[in-house]
Amino acid sequence: MIWGDPGYVNTPPTPTSAMRVLVPGAGWSAPVASMTSATGDLVAQHPDGRIAFLYADGDGLSASAIVIRTYTPAAGWQAAQVIDQAGQQVSDLCFAGDQLVAAWERSGSEGVVGVFP
Repeated sequence: MIWGDPGYVNTPPTPTSAMRVLVPGAGWSAPVASMTSATGDLVAQHPDGRIAFLYADGDGLSASAIVIRTYTPAAGWQAAQVIDQAGQQVSDLCFAGDQLVAAWERSGSEGVVGVFP
């Protein structure tokens, strides 16, 4: 994957990072932007070309939205989906068979595991 800061500036508009991923048999994906406040970014790729991107939209110290974005070779990047508004930091992300498994920590050190189709 490639990260970059196109047109980086220290004043508004706030800069973002962009990512492309190499999908076996399909080439490079279209760019996807990451939120500038994303922390603990995790990426998992399934052998069929699906990709998942998990991050906390915050500073990692206080309550943050835990966000997942997915990519399929047929449909490209899907819109970001908030999966927990009371998260704090991401822990793990992987594919288990066809299911996507994500783990994160909520405020107060509560561990959470989510399974997604």
